[in-house]
Amino acid sequence: SAKAKWLATLCVGRGHHQACFAYPSLRAPRVPPRAYISSLKDGTVSVIGNDPADVATFLRVLATINLCEPEREEGGAMAVPNNAFPHGLAYSPVTGRLYNLNNGYGTIAVIDPLSNAIEERLSFKGHSNLFASPDGRYLIGRGADRKSDPAHVVGKLSVFDVVTKTVVDRLDLPDVYISKYYFNPEGSKLYLTTASSGSPEQQKHLKTDVLLVLDMTTLPKLKLIREVKVGAAGTLAFAAEDGRTRRVFSSDSENGALVVLDGETDTVVEML
Repeated sequence: SAKAKWLATLCVGRGHHQACFAYPSLRAPRVPPRAYISSLKDGTVSVIGNDPADVATFLRVLATINLCEPEREEGGAMAVPNNAFPHGLAYSPVTGRLYNLNNGYGTIAVIDPLSNAIEERLSFKGHSNLFASPDGRYLIGRGADRKSDPAHVVGKLSVFDVVTKTVVDRLDLPDVYISKYYFNPEGSKLYLTTASSGSPEQQKHLKTDVLLVLDMTTLPKLKLIREVKVGAAGTLAFAAEDGRTRRVFSSDSENGALVVLDGETDTVVEML
C-alpha cells in the first residue's frame, strides 16, 4: 500500500524471529489483540499490544515469555538465553491459544494469551517449524530426516489437532527438503517450495525444482495432489478473482524466470 508507514521500532530478543497475531473469536471472545514475536537465540516470546484504540498498550512490549525448560538445561537454571530455539508460532481461534514450537526441546509450548502463561508442553519431536491450517483447527509441522538414509533426505509433515492434542496424520516425502509454505486465498490448497539440504550424496537425489501442492479440504488427512516442475522456486504469489485463485506465480530464482500456473489445475501455462 502507498499508505504504509513506519510506526515504531521495538526491542525484543535476538532473532531470527517468527510472528503471529492473537485476536478475539467466537470461541475465544476475551482474547485481546496482541502480536507475539519469538526470538530464536534468546528462547523467548515478546508480547506486543496490537490494538490502536488502546493507546496505553499499542505497540508496546507488554511481557516477555521465557520458554526455558530447566530440566533440559545444563545446571537446571531457568535462564535466558536458553536452548528452546523457538521456530514456529501460531494462534488458533478455535482454542484461543498460542502454540510455539521449541525446536531445541522438541516440544510445543501452549500459551494462554489472557495471562501469557505456558499452560502445558506437548511432545512434538522431529519438526523444525509449524504453522496453522487456515481454520486454526490443525497445526502442520514441517521437518526433515537426514540421518536414517545416507543417500536420501525424507521430508516430513505432521498434522496436530489442537482440540484433541494429538498427531492425527503424517506424510513422508522422499528426496524432498521443504522450504517455504503458502496457502492459496481460499485456503483450500497448501503449496510447498523445495530447496537443497543434506550431505553431498543426499543432494544428488533431491528434487529441488518442484512445487508440491496439497489438498487442505481433506484435513486432518494430508493429501499430495500435484508435484509441479517450476525450477528453483524462490517465492509464490496468487491472483484471485471472485473468491477463486486464477493464477499462481512462482519465481525461478536460479534461471531468473517467472512461472505462471493455472490456479485450478496447477499446471504451467506460461514461463516469462
